[in-house]
Amino acid sequence: MRLPQEIIEDIIDCFADDRPMLVTCSLVAKAWSARSRHHLFDAVTLNKERAMRWCSAICPGPGGPSSLVRTLTLQQKCGSKWLETRFLDAISGHFSFQYVENLFIAWLDLNDFEPGSLVRHFAHYGSSLRSLQLSYLTADYSTLISFLQLFPNLEDLLIHTPELSDDNPPLQMSGTGSASHGWLKLLSFDSVSSPFISHLAGLNLRLSSISVYDCEFSHSFPLTNLLEASSVSLRHLEIEYVTFSQCANVSLMRCENLRDVIVGVFKEDSPPLLLFSLLSTLSSYRLAQLTIDFVAIPSPQWPEWKTIDFLLLQMTERCGLRQGPQVLLRIRLAAPGDIVDVRQLLPKYLDVGPVEMRINPRQPRGG
Repeated sequence: MRLPQEIIEDIIDCFADDRPMLVTCSLVAKAWSARSRHHLFDAVTLNKERAMRWCSAICPGPGGPSSLVRTLTLQQKCGSKWLETRFLDAISGHFSFQYVENLFIAWLDLNDFEPGSLVRHFAHYGSSLRSLQLSYLTADYSTLISFLQLFPNLEDLLIHTPELSDDNPPLQMSGTGSASHGWLKLLSFDSVSSPFISHLAGLNLRLSSISVYDCEFSHSFPLTNLLEASSVSLRHLEIEYVTFSQCANVSLMRCENLRDVIVGVFKEDSPPLLLFSLLSTLSSYRLAQLTIDFVAIPSPQWPEWKTIDFLLLQMTERCGLRQGPQVLLRIRLAAPGDIVDVRQLLPKYLDVGPVEMRINPRQPRGG
């Protein structure tokens, strides 16, 4: 079965300024078959009016090719960069994406939507949606939690560069993802994110992987609560470029199923308290992989190096982390001149595993 010629011409016109996409879509369209239909419509990006016209021409309503879409990206590129309700109204009026599993949304201000409109625009993704990525998000805590509760089968959640405001959200949250085992990534949060983290813990996501990157917390309790909420299912933990304005004592006492851990030290003007806290707990677990990422190298005179030595020794003796690839120590140097001081310390760690050295590392926000 072949696509009608007018549809092929519409595709060619749509991608006239994008030759690689034009070639790809033309080949798929001309070889129209059940398999090629899935390839053509598996991932769809709706970001401007022309893309919507093209998609509406070949993705008609219920039962049409729109039911083949599994990955959908919504990002408005005409007029305001923020996703507008009229843009979503047009999508709802033309398409039926009832089987979308992966949804990527950019420039979304949830505060612009009435509660009823959120349900109208997004609830139909709820039963099938497994992965949700929100980039450049603005919302208050309770609105975002209500939004997430529209997706009861959500497994994977990534929230990137959000602007969240504290509006005293309810203390009891329930419903979303109570049986899921996915991952959560939190990137570029500021200090007001702590209450939101606490309420995420209340959603009982039962996550298998948690990555916290480039975040600032007022204290460690919200992060600890999030880890404890997923203590049974948690297998992978990554904490990098994380700072606390108060004492950092992140507890992992109940995360006995952890197998892969990446931790880092990020502040040059203070001892690596977070690393000590995590390693003290991890020393009793049987990890398959441990990566310790030193972004800032203190002077050899710091007494904390002896403490790290001791903790690493405990992990190799008590956790089955023997010589070989199980333990990776990354040493990131601020400048080449620091190599002289660091080399005096390397023999202690080479017995634990390979050492990866980097020059001029990426700096965290404000650094």
